Formats: sequence, C-alpha cells, structure tokens
Amino acid sequence: MNDSLTVLIPSYEDWESIKLLLPQIESFLKEYSKILHIVIVNDASPTVAPEDLGKSLVSEYTTFRIVNLTRNLGHQRAIAIGLSFINSEISPHGAVTVMDADGEDAPKDIPKLLEKVSQGGPSSIVFAERRRRSESKAFKIGYFLYKILHLILTGRKIKIGNFSMIPEQQLKNVITISELWNHYAAAVILARIPVSMVKIDRAQRIFGKSKMNYSQLVLHGLKAISVYSEEIGVRILFAMGATACVFTFVLTGVAFSYIAGIQIASGFALALALLIIFFLVAAFTFLQLSLLVLQGRSMPSFIPARDYLHFIARVDLIK
Repeated sequence: MNDSLTVLIPSYEDWESIKLLLPQIESFLKEYSKILHIVIVNDASPTVAPEDLGKSLVSEYTTFRIVNLTRNLGHQRAIAIGLSFINSEISPHGAVTVMDADGEDAPKDIPKLLEKVSQGGPSSIVFAERRRRSESKAFKIGYFLYKILHLILTGRKIKIGNFSMIPEQQLKNVITISELWNHYAAAVILARIPVSMVKIDRAQRIFGKSKMNYSQLVLHGLKAISVYSEEIGVRILFAMGATACVFTFVLTGVAFSYIAGIQIASGFALALALLIIFFLVAAFTFLQLSLLVLQGRSMPSFIPARDYLHFIARVDLIK
C-alpha cells in the first residue's frame, strides 16, 4: 500500500459528473493508498461548486480541494496549473493520476495505471492507450483525419490522451516543461521523459453532454501539433528542398528544350511559371515563420512550476 496518492481532475461545468466520480475514485483506490488527495481544477466554471460536492467522501484519510482559476484557460492549461499546485502545496503527494471529469476515464482503471507504475519503476509515466472510443461516427472520422495530419506533420502516431499516472519522482520534471502549457501528453513525449502504456477502453460519459464544440476540438488538436513546431519546421524544410530539386530538374529540361528549338506548349509554360511563383512565396513565408519560431526560443519561456500562481483565484479545502 502507498502512503499517498493524488488524483487531478480539470473541470469546466462538470459538477454533476464529479459528484458521481468522487465515491468511485475513493472506492477503487482505498486498498492501494492510506492517504488519498483529490484536486479539482475549476476552469472558471460559470456556476459554483455544489455545497454537498464532497459529502460522498467517507474516509478520514481523503482530502478534497478545488483550485479555482481566475479565467477560463482550457483543460490542458488547467492540467499544467493543477500539477504545479500539487507539487508545491501537497506533500507527500505520491503518484499523481490525471483524468477527465466526464467519466470517460473510468476510476476502475486507475489501479491498472498504478500497477504499471509499480512494474516500471519511478521514472516512467504511464498513459492509457485507447483501444476503443465511444464517440459518434462523425467525431471518429474527424479524429481519423486528424491522426493522419498529425502523423504527416510530426512523424508520430497519436496513442494517448490525458488519462495517465505520473510517478512522484517525475512530477517536478514535468512541470518545468514550457510546452506543458499547450498540451500535456505531447509535452511529455517532446521532453523525452520515459513513457509506458496500458491498453484501456474509453468509457461512456456519465452525465450530460460535452462542453467542447468542434471549434474547440480543432483548437485542441492544433495545440498538440504546435508543441512539435521545430520538428515540423525541419520536415517542411526537407519537403521544400525536395520540391526545389524537382523544379530545378524541370527548369533544366525546359531550358535544354528551348536551346534545342523544341516548342513548349504555352499552357504548360504558364502552369510552370505559376508553380514557381507559388513555391517562392511559400518559401519566403516559411522562412519568416522559422525566424519567428527561433526568435521565440530566445525569449523567456512560460514555466508552469514558476508561473502557475498568477492564474489561481483561490483554493477551497472541502475536506
């Protein structure tokens, strides 16, 4: 049995789901830990937490806090702030589980993550690898297309989300990653922190409907891709180099044809000229973006461990 475990749940208007989750979390973890800390990061929900939210927790060794943010930041940044808060304010916090508030990350699967952490040692963060999703067909099609785009741009397949467990010794390393501010899982991969996975099916939402619309989902996906901006830049650079070689080969052929007196169709010549112009514009634009990225690297970075306090309005200790 572990002395302490902590569960982090970012939430926006999911109070009813949380009310159902809390007793399940306590029930499934009571045999694994003597002390259980539950931290809800309230991402500036319009409604306040119900007064009876923590009454379902029965163990005297369970603590329950609500970290209220000053403004809505999105669940990825809520995770970054929550992890930084846990590292600074809860000691000992033990291993930290990150899970969503809607019930699709099932409390009954937390022990599977914990057992994998025990097997892999203190250095490896364990993520749930999704075998099956419960969303609509439209979402699944969009997600499939996004995975293809992600693979093309980053060279990496998407296998993991938020549901994970961070060993106690790794938490302080995670919260110093600047990219954590944009996307938790992608930041861990980019930082080359050891990762292992457990195959877990995504559960059904336990109450209500998702608050995220398609625009927010697209933005969430773009944030994950943005974490790999430097690697994407290199891949685009190689692609543009290959395109330049093709253009050089074609132009050389056109030049030799002109010297040899071979007539070239005017339509082909026009199309080639337009392609060259498009390539030059794209190359110039990419060069500007690359310089902006490199300039950003020289600027002071946002570090969650240092800067998280600016976004916390208050902390409510419920139990």
